[in-house]
Amino acid sequence: MSKIYISLIVPCAGVLPIIVGIIRKKYGNDQSRILLIYLCLALLFNIIAKLTAGSNNLPYLHLYTVLEFTILCIYLRSFSEDRRYKLPFNALIAGFLFLSLWYAFIKESLFVFNKVPRFLDSLIISVICLYYLLKDLGSSVSNLSRFQFLTLAGLLFYYSSSSVLFGLSDELLKAPKNVANLIWNIHATLLLLMYILFTVAFYSLRNLRNGR
Repeated sequence: MSKIYISLIVPCAGVLPIIVGIIRKKYGNDQSRILLIYLCLALLFNIIAKLTAGSNNLPYLHLYTVLEFTILCIYLRSFSEDRRYKLPFNALIAGFLFLSLWYAFIKESLFVFNKVPRFLDSLIISVICLYYLLKDLGSSVSNLSRFQFLTLAGLLFYYSSSSVLFGLSDELLKAPKNVANLIWNIHATLLLLMYILFTVAFYSLRNLRNGR
């Protein structure tokens, strides 16, 4: 049952925010479109992973990690109209690409799990989301729309757990099977929570033209 939950139920749940996002597309903006691209990309690479199961499909994971980080940085960069924010985000994208290439072709191999890029990807996204949320919660007036708040919360829940998971990947391999299964189930549940929050966020787009 645990295997079905992790490998089938949760990945299939990723279709739900895509469907709602497409239905609410006429109410959307650039941010919602970027996030929809991210979800479609995740779904595509999930399908590729299923189709190539049984072979070494880690090169696809290396590619996905770079694309995921790039799209999410573009999404998070759009939260500020200040042009000074563009340079740090562009530097992050370029630096992460360089790191990923170094790790895949010099440090390790395309056919080895990219734990360092995956860990840094998750950690950086988590920190940026936390910064925006704390900044908004610390303000007397909310500057985030419901869509923005829900998507930031969803990303924070999932990527913070991912950073812990990838950071402790070596220790997880040594852990008892029941402990490892528990951790993976928690991780999958947080991914499911992210999909649910994204679905609610896309549904709330109908209110964006009339307020928050």
